[in-house]
Amino acid sequence: MPTAKEKKSTRGLLVRYYAEGVGASILENSQESVKRVIGRKSGIYVLSRNGEPYYVGLASKIRSRLGRHLKDKHKGKWDRFSIYLIGRKKFLRDVESI
Repeated sequence: MPTAKEKKSTRGLLVRYYAEGVGASILENSQESVKRVIGRKSGIYVLSRNGEPYYVGLASKIRSRLGRHLKDKHKGKWDRFSIYLIGRKKFLRDVESI
């Protein structure tokens, strides 16, 4: 008799998805792909330059915030980013404090 496929629970996870060391140019060159992957998710992000953290931020819409950082006072000061997407916005401040 076939068994039901086990489904892994993500309940209780603060960070649901993450990506590290992504080139800043992907935000400009692959906007549709970034939109599909990140969407309107919230979380923590780290801007890096030459492998060293430059700036750490918190955003309710990470994709929009990263796009703004390509044009604001941080323009040209970072070449890579990492994102840590939070499943529920109510935990955003908890993750920031960690």
